[in-house]
Amino acid sequence: MPVALEDSWAFQPIGSPFPQAPVRVPGQSNQYVALWYKHGKPIHGRAWNNDGVVECSFPYNKAENQRDCSVNFSSLNDLWYDLRYGDIFPPNAVQADGRALNTETGPHMQFVALWYKHGDPVFGRAYPSAAGKTCAHFGKNNQENAGPEVGSMQLLTVPAASCMGLEYKWMPLAEGKSSGWTVVHIGNSAPCILKDEKGLEVLGNLDLTIEKASAGYEGREKL
Repeated sequence: MPVALEDSWAFQPIGSPFPQAPVRVPGQSNQYVALWYKHGKPIHGRAWNNDGVVECSFPYNKAENQRDCSVNFSSLNDLWYDLRYGDIFPPNAVQADGRALNTETGPHMQFVALWYKHGDPVFGRAYPSAAGKTCAHFGKNNQENAGPEVGSMQLLTVPAASCMGLEYKWMPLAEGKSSGWTVVHIGNSAPCILKDEKGLEVLGNLDLTIEKASAGYEGREKL
């Protein structure tokens, strides 16, 4: 039997850059295990990624307290891969429709990325630079967020061979719903491919509540 590894903790003040590879709460895309000490006593709570920085909350004395915290790190595997803008691009990220998209500059590989703007999930496009570093673009509230300001994000990844019962397939929303597929989504947001009248394509975000598709492009959120 393999020897269990000890947990490691990193001190993160609220508002500091969100760390890499924290332990995610099962079934939650943006809640992580956090630890705080009150009068020397440990209290576990939750941390979350808000615009690339740390937010934390802990229960104490029948109230909720927001304090600087430690976030637990582990090599916990999931379908979502946590990383920061500029990190080495992972080899198992999920590509949009399994092909290069048709863009103004020619065929372009784009991969499903997830970011949080003011706590709201936003899907966008990520891709490796010529140096193999992660680049990403997101569109929300009439703005494009791209570059180092993105900070922490997540990439949807292909499951390991032992979990290959899971399959991804891209199709029109109505077709997917009618054929019994489950939409990949976080909250009311889902990744989608937008296509304009010229046939140009970009990976972006679909608001499932109003079925509005948009992407971050040329400095703003484009519908």
